[in-house]
Formats: sequence, C-alpha cells, structure tokens
Amino acid sequence: MTTLAILAVAVCGGLGGAARYGCILLVGEHWRPITIIIVNTVGSFIAGFAAVMINGLGADPVWGYAVVVGFCGGFTTFSTFANDSASLLRRKRGMRALTLTLATVLATVAFAAAGIASGEGMLTLLNP
Repeated sequence: MTTLAILAVAVCGGLGGAARYGCILLVGEHWRPITIIIVNTVGSFIAGFAAVMINGLGADPVWGYAVVVGFCGGFTTFSTFANDSASLLRRKRGMRALTLTLATVLATVAFAAAGIASGEGMLTLLNP
C-alpha cells in the first residue's frame, strides 16, 4: 500500500466516522440502535456499489481504498452495533438484542448485495 493510499484511507475514514457521529446526533442518542442499523445498511450498499464501479471502470485502486476501506469503514461500525446488542443483553432484553442482531446482519448483507448488483447494472449501462 502506498503512502497516498494510507493517507486517503485515514482522511476518508475520519470523514466516515464524522458522518456516522453526525447521524447519531441528528437522530438522537435514544434512537442510536436504529440509526446504527441504517448507517451500517447504507454504508454496506455504498461499499458494494463503489467496489464494483471502481474496479469496473479501471479507476486507480487508491479510490477503492479511500471509499470502501476509509469512508465506509469509518461510517459503518460493527463495534457500536455489538456494544448495543451486548448492552441489551445485560439489561435482560434478549428479544431486542436478537432482533437488532438479525436485522443488522440481514440488512447489511442484503444491501451490500444490492449495491454490487446496482454497480454491475450501472457498468452494463455505461459499457453496453
């Protein structure tokens, strides 16, 4: 990995983390688990779409590192989701923890797949 790629990941990771924090502030701490599901889902879609588009258009791999690893890695968060689920379990809210876990895993995988499919569809339109 080049110095440029490392800097791109660092800068974009910071922007992604700031965007996630902004989403939490915008919606409110009370709704954080729902906000994190939405952020993780949107970030998964963006990562899938961007990876396909960057590779398919033959763009410099630094863009892939910057967008997918940096921005999406900073924007999405497994640790916050895991902490929220564990906190629900500690408060004996097992059904909510299970719902949060299943919703997060299913939604993020589905939206990553949708992002990949959308990217492939876009490439087909751009390169008939």
